[in-house]
Amino acid sequence: MRRRFVSLFFCIFLILFSFPSYAIEKVGCLLPLSGNIKYFSLSFFNGLSIPLSEASIQTIVKDISSEDLQKQLKELIQKDRVNLIVGPFLSMHVKACIPIIERYDVPLITPFAQSSDIPGISPLVFRFTFYPDDIRYLVDFAIEDLYSEDFMILCPDTAYGLELRTAFMDEVIKKEGHVVKIKIYKSKDMEYSSCIKQAFEVKDEGNFTYGCGVKFDTLFVAGNRKDLKKILSLIAFYDIYPRAILGNEGWNDSCIVSLPLGCTKNSYFIAGYYLDNKEEQNEHFVRKYKELYGKNPTLFSALGYDIGKMIVEAKECKTGNCIVDYLNSLQNRLGVTGKLVKFNNGDAEKIPFLLTIKNRKIVPVKSQLDIEIKE
Repeated sequence: MRRRFVSLFFCIFLILFSFPSYAIEKVGCLLPLSGNIKYFSLSFFNGLSIPLSEASIQTIVKDISSEDLQKQLKELIQKDRVNLIVGPFLSMHVKACIPIIERYDVPLITPFAQSSDIPGISPLVFRFTFYPDDIRYLVDFAIEDLYSEDFMILCPDTAYGLELRTAFMDEVIKKEGHVVKIKIYKSKDMEYSSCIKQAFEVKDEGNFTYGCGVKFDTLFVAGNRKDLKKILSLIAFYDIYPRAILGNEGWNDSCIVSLPLGCTKNSYFIAGYYLDNKEEQNEHFVRKYKELYGKNPTLFSALGYDIGKMIVEAKECKTGNCIVDYLNSLQNRLGVTGKLVKFNNGDAEKIPFLLTIKNRKIVPVKSQLDIEIKE
């Protein structure tokens, strides 16, 4: 009888301690801490650490650039006994994690994986980031608030630029607008003048250039801050002033704000994070980030902070399913990166900030509470 009791006790012990213990006490991070995206990873982790440290949740970080990913993941779950995985950044790494997290019922939140097949790939996988199709909020604003009808698109030849072009064009057509011209420019080109003259069919007459041969009312200009600074200056130089100039995240930078006022006249753009947002939550985040790291947070820092806050809110969950249920229950949650409408098939449906430039300052056009999802 005693032997049976000992055997039963041993079986129960194995069941209880073969899997991570909950509530959330430890979070495992799988991040690339070397190589080309090291800066973004560190910025993300700095933001993530703030709410987790405030809630006494331990973070254990693995550099997936240096060792075998699946081995590191197993160590986090079996040895370090983490309750949740944050990362990786890349889609192929997320996919490699799925068999292991499903075996141990450990949820995973990725802040960046861009592949279109990530949503719904596993009930344990959640993606919290922004995508090119978020441009639809900008198109809605242009057509419904600015009464734009005829659009011209100017985008870089990068993969992201081409995605933005397609997403913007699709939304305009869906809203029964017209795309009258698309011009793709070479990113980081040293000379943009000929490209801009060709794009807008600027007329040459002796030593003078003037006019615009393209009939449109609204211009969409995408790019990084260095490209945009040169392109916007040239557009103003050639006296091209459409009803509105629309832009992407690259506009959200001090070097764009510092341009002469004519370069950013009637400009509107979307951004995943707005540093000068006066909401109390963001002011606390910025103040704390500066205290700890001596600089302003970035979009990646803000994404990390919002993910950390969601983890803290789910801290009392006892199982992986409980964490999953909690994340799936979130609706219209305001964070420093804007409004999370909901997780749809594990994919965050988010509303970006809609911003403009006035008196050399970036300011919101609309409150996050006033922007709605429109099918």
